[in-house]
Amino acid sequence: MSKEDVEAEFLAHLDRLELILNTTGYLVGESKTIADIAVSAQLGEIIRTSASIRPQILNRPAVAAWLNR
Repeated sequence: MSKEDVEAEFLAHLDRLELILNTTGYLVGESKTIADIAVSAQLGEIIRTSASIRPQILNRPAVAAWLNR
């Protein structure tokens, strides 16, 4: 897979996260679960280490709000 393909797939996943979080506020169910903790930890590391992807994550309002909880 090319870098562009990987980034496009990652952005598609972010779009799905945005949709889910807009609907439910959490990844699974109505409260924080291990899924929220695991995914937020991974996204936090990407935000910390990838200046090019950071804005793509933080420009999604539901994802950004969820990460700040």
